[in-house]
Amino acid sequence: MSMKRLKKVLSILAFMIVVLFSISAADALAAPNISGRWQTDSGRTYTITQIGNMFTWRMPDTGQTGVGNIDGDTATAVWPFGSAEGRITTDAADRGIRIDWNNGVVFTRVGESTGADEPAGDFTAHWTLIGSQAREIFAGGDKLYGVRSDTGDLYEYSGSGNRWTLIGSGGRSYAVDSNGYIYGINTAGVWRYNATPMNWTQIGGPATALYAGGRNLFVTDTVTGDIYRYGGSPGDWTRIGASGVTFAVDDSGHLYGLSPSGVFRYDGTPDHWTQIGPAGSDLFAGGTNLFGTHASAGDLYRYNGSPNSWTRIGGSGNTFTVDGSGRVYGLSPTGVFRYNGTPEDWTQIGPAATDIEAGRRDLYGITADGNVWRYRP
Repeated sequence: MSMKRLKKVLSILAFMIVVLFSISAADALAAPNISGRWQTDSGRTYTITQIGNMFTWRMPDTGQTGVGNIDGDTATAVWPFGSAEGRITTDAADRGIRIDWNNGVVFTRVGESTGADEPAGDFTAHWTLIGSQAREIFAGGDKLYGVRSDTGDLYEYSGSGNRWTLIGSGGRSYAVDSNGYIYGINTAGVWRYNATPMNWTQIGGPATALYAGGRNLFVTDTVTGDIYRYGGSPGDWTRIGASGVTFAVDDSGHLYGLSPSGVFRYDGTPDHWTQIGPAGSDLFAGGTNLFGTHASAGDLYRYNGSPNSWTRIGGSGNTFTVDGSGRVYGLSPTGVFRYNGTPEDWTQIGPAATDIEAGRRDLYGITADGNVWRYRP
């Protein structure tokens, strides 16, 4: 699984916090459907993409974007230089057909877009609301865990509906391996969850960060930053390398490290690493695939399996995550995107979110209101 690293927080995200989201899951599903392509009375075209009561909008001809929410028949839109409220007129199927904005602009629905530049459509067919009040999520294997935003407590998702079970508290960070086992760090050290609510075993001392994948667990030392591998028994740790900027583990348990001098692959023997790429800004691994972002531009590259052989596959994003099949997803200020396997070929599969995490086959996201969604193609 990949460890999420939120980065490059672009200016439009600052405006998302002024949009108020305070509805229940049932209310979110009851919002009018305004996803689609719209035209103003002056002839300009807008594309709106929506999940529940949240939406993003885009002007394809200028690239301008914004975010918003729906409360009953009222839409509130926010963009870097302003905001507006609009009254939604719906048809018998509760599908928006007209929006009268308080700035004098009138939107009229003109049909769905099929062009790659205008990723319209109702994404709710592939996304299911499964939880709320989440601050962070952690996925691995077929398991999903979430940290509650108000208490910081850790919950395990049941796998269906919106049922969650409290399993721990007081953790500072977590990591999930490819079998769904979760590990956590608190002020005392590293802990392993024993699959029974509130039942954890301490397996190591204080650590800074956790990295898990396959059946392997790695941690970094709080003082030196050196990386250690867990041997499977409490207290059994082996130092395998020096400090790095970050690390990533694929679903086969292979460890990769990023240092100021380049990307390195751990060869399985302590302090034996092979350089496989130049310096970057982050690493993301899943399945048997490794991806890295460019140190300055932030563009995403795929490792081709041989040292120093990388292919650029997309531009920069807020973060990326990789599922158990090695499929990579990206989060940008305008939405969630899926890589289709060909360089520069991405499909938007959801509107804006605050974070995404991939498990063995499912993708999960948190929206600005703390709601948790599961994506299945």
